[in-house]
Amino acid sequence: SLSDDVGPEGLPKLLAVGLAIVAALILVRGLVASVRLRGVAERALQSDALGSSVHGFVAPLADPSDAWVDLDGSELATPASTIKLWTATAALDAYEPQGRLETSVVWDATSNRLVLVGGGDATLTTAADRTAGTASLAALAKATARALRRQDATSVRLGYDDGLFTGPSVSPAWEPTYVTSGVIAPVTALMTDQGRVTPDGEARLPDPALGAAQSFGATNKGRRSGGM
Repeated sequence: SLSDDVGPEGLPKLLAVGLAIVAALILVRGLVASVRLRGVAERALQSDALGSSVHGFVAPLADPSDAWVDLDGSELATPASTIKLWTATAALDAYEPQGRLETSVVWDATSNRLVLVGGGDATLTTAADRTAGTASLAALAKATARALRRQDATSVRLGYDDGLFTGPSVSPAWEPTYVTSGVIAPVTALMTDQGRVTPDGEARLPDPALGAAQSFGATNKGRRSGGM
């Protein structure tokens, strides 16, 4: 459990913690963790970069009372990102496991207007990635271009709809620098690459929905001879 004041500088340390603990779990194979690995994990968890409230507890399932690493593990703490576990549980209870969050397009032939509709898919990417198995704007643009050709559409106006979600896109509880420093993007029903400016970058878009629509328009325009 980590405090909410963990900044970007703490992320590499988090990775170090994860690697140290995973290494311990792999190497010990049910035996007592080595003193060296235990020390690495404890030093990483005690880093100031992780914030003011860090709690850690790693133990074998066979005997949870025999902790390999225990850093205030029995103390009460306000959860940070671990709240995602409860969010996922609530989602699975409210929706069927086979349910899908779909990004779609709506075509109005009367006004030659195409609307990109966000369905809340935070895993949507700009480019296709077969290894990830996620949906992409590239695949949607390809299918849309084929459909527009069948409609003999030569000029298209593009709009977007991100109205599925209600409430503020930026939590008032977030640190002011979370978006500008690339920790997270504003939460919208339409975004690609988790709201990043570039797929492999850290910077986040101030308006992920607009960015997704612009990427979709550019991709689709490249697949058609007409304007968009």
